[in-house]
Amino acid sequence: RVVFAPPRAGARIRSIDADIAFGANHRLRREWTVDLDSGRTYAAGDFVDLMLDLDDRRVVAVPDSVRAEIAAHFHPDLAGFASGTPA
Repeated sequence: RVVFAPPRAGARIRSIDADIAFGANHRLRREWTVDLDSGRTYAAGDFVDLMLDLDDRRVVAVPDSVRAEIAAHFHPDLAGFASGTPA
């Protein structure tokens, strides 16, 4: 996560996240914290989530039911909004 500056006291902020890519056993999620009034980005980060079998301790394929849920929130168009780029 990259933090550009702490928000000022009284700032109205919102955290936003989007799934921007996914594969057979993972997804890439991007998060931003932005000022609702100025549009300034306070923090941004990319996160990779893996599907794991905890008993076998290995990465496994994402089940179709989970893949459908990821697809419902999939926003590849936001991949161009680079993590670490202040607004």
